[in-house]
Amino acid sequence: MKLEKLRQEWKTDGDWKKAQEFWNLRAAEFAGKERDSGRVRSTLAYLEEKGVVCAGATVLDVGCGPGAYALEFARCGASVVGTDISGNMLRHAKERAEQEGVLGKTDFVQAIWETVDLQAQGWQGAFDLTFASMCPGISSVDALLALCRASRKACFLTTFARRRDIVREQLGRQFFGDSYQAPWGKTLSYTVATLFAAGYYPEVTYQQENWQWEMSLDDAVRTYAPFFKDVCPSEEELAARLRASLLALARAGSVEERSESLIARVYWRVDEK
Repeated sequence: MKLEKLRQEWKTDGDWKKAQEFWNLRAAEFAGKERDSGRVRSTLAYLEEKGVVCAGATVLDVGCGPGAYALEFARCGASVVGTDISGNMLRHAKERAEQEGVLGKTDFVQAIWETVDLQAQGWQGAFDLTFASMCPGISSVDALLALCRASRKACFLTTFARRRDIVREQLGRQFFGDSYQAPWGKTLSYTVATLFAAGYYPEVTYQQENWQWEMSLDDAVRTYAPFFKDVCPSEEELAARLRASLLALARAGSVEERSESLIARVYWRVDEK
């Protein structure tokens, strides 16, 4: 498939304000998660084996959140720029960098990746590795190709190849019927198609990961609302419907979600095109 055809199919709605509000609200939740997760360790080992994360390397972490990966890269001796749409996420990242003694190896910049000017930021071809882990900002052909333009050696991203969220699926069937399918997997399909169309040859590997977590009723409503925004035009009405449905599933005021996921790791070189 040609790039122009892919551009017509894979694009974002561009509602940056809502995206920023959503991730600002979830920043404390993400910052409170276990830092030394198995996914972070396995990803770091993979990239060290590829020779792109090491002392003296330069890394751009797109959608860095509270800094889980950025801080690991810095501890390996890399110089890291982390960027995120959420100021709250970046505040947590800076605090953690200072606490862990790597503030001098990191720089955190608030930016909307889909609209960032690489030349103006000084990021065009400036990094040994451009990195994006589960980043919602990789939401179009041009957002993906911007990763390539910012790199002089290699790029890496992770996204879901398959994912089942038990509560979210229950909500989806309630609102849309038994034919409801969660949107996971689209980013992977478009990523691989775009890279091939642009002349790159990505390596794709997979990792199984399952987890569960609890949310307050209010947090659950905020978490699920973006996935069901087409249910009704009124945000207040959607929140009320979600709250009623989640209340029936809650235990002691909390909603427990369970996720079964197959995560795709996509790695490609821009210096071997």
